[in-house]
Amino acid sequence: MADGSEKREAHRALLGAKVRWTSDDLHWQEDNSQDVSSTGMMLRTKQRIEPGNTLKLEFNLPNRKFHDPIMAEAEVMRAVHRQDRQIGVGLRFIVLRSHDSRVVHEFVCRIIGLPLDDVLDSLGDAEEDGYSYRMDRLLREADERTARLADQKLVIANAKLRNESIRKWSERAKKIGLLLLVIFLGYKVKGLLMGLYSLSHGR
Repeated sequence: MADGSEKREAHRALLGAKVRWTSDDLHWQEDNSQDVSSTGMMLRTKQRIEPGNTLKLEFNLPNRKFHDPIMAEAEVMRAVHRQDRQIGVGLRFIVLRSHDSRVVHEFVCRIIGLPLDDVLDSLGDAEEDGYSYRMDRLLREADERTARLADQKLVIANAKLRNESIRKWSERAKKIGLLLLVIFLGYKVKGLLMGLYSLSHGR
């Protein structure tokens, strides 16, 4: 079973991309990502990496195969287990170019069907390579807003399903009621006809 701390799936976009990563700048490994959000990634790996360690990442998005890879540094926040076996690690981006931040955020919004917002508009020039705590705060705000929008979308979808279910049951109840009424009237008419028959034959 997955780690209990995985509670924010709604605002993560599925992403089965190849990710090159290293923890020591010397030995690079390659694994697949499971999903990505504006502020982090789930990396599917059996390698034991302790929370708190920093990884350097290189990955690309499906619509950017011919672009330079997105490069980031990420902190290992938790190990994710299923049936007592590690299946991956949850990562939080700590260094990411502002341009790449926009690209990832737009990808997440597009994949999960949410409108783009202007939270990242003040992150700086698209070619900026720097990083600041302000960027970290804005990215978190973008991620939180994406989560709220995803929750709202889920509530609306559930309400539509509930209303559709009520409408269908209402239609079924009307049909059943009409059928029962027809059966009742049929018996009444049958009784009336039998009564008239008896009278006409002097019974």
